[in-house]
Amino acid sequence: MADDAAWLGTLQINVVSTALLGLLLLPLLHKTGKLGLPHPDAPDFPPHLTFLGSADPFYVAFRADNAPRILDALNESSTHIDRYGMTKLVLLMLARQMGQLPIAHKVVINCANPGIVRTQKSRLCVSCTNLLAWSPEDGATNLVYAVLKPTPPGAYLAACQIRDPPMWVSSLDGQQAQQRVWWELLDVWMRITPEALGVVGFGLKGVQS
Repeated sequence: MADDAAWLGTLQINVVSTALLGLLLLPLLHKTGKLGLPHPDAPDFPPHLTFLGSADPFYVAFRADNAPRILDALNESSTHIDRYGMTKLVLLMLARQMGQLPIAHKVVINCANPGIVRTQKSRLCVSCTNLLAWSPEDGATNLVYAVLKPTPPGAYLAACQIRDPPMWVSSLDGQQAQQRVWWELLDVWMRITPEALGVVGFGLKGVQS
């Protein structure tokens, strides 16, 4: 994805590109959700949009909310050694924000933490963390749960359960930061693909949903 800004890799992958892709999928998911059941005996299974989350947001302090522009603060290469956790925290906030959109009606949006998973990537790492990690099958179970279960808008899931998000996310400061980063990203997305604004405005001001 190209834009005026040169985004750091973690920020682009975990936030800018991932959330934009999710946003642009919403019209199709919304349309699918309105189709009805293909057969009278078919289970009622609404379309899902699941973002890959992490437990890291519970262990980071969101220090960018005091900056004039949150995205600029997150994009500073010389700061925030815990940037991965901060980008996952932003992604969770964006999932919560998307869940409030009119076009998200009949679409389940959530953020799933698969947990620490033992994979080939860590095969040479012998540590307590790696020894206690879940198998890929167990980690995948968390994701399967997220894409099958009806959950509240923007829910955070871990260990196949709906869990409370970090307390800061639900605080006044967290909600204000969520609104700020949402509109900052929308400004970025509009320059990349104008369709983003239409998705956000879907169902508003006389637009039929």
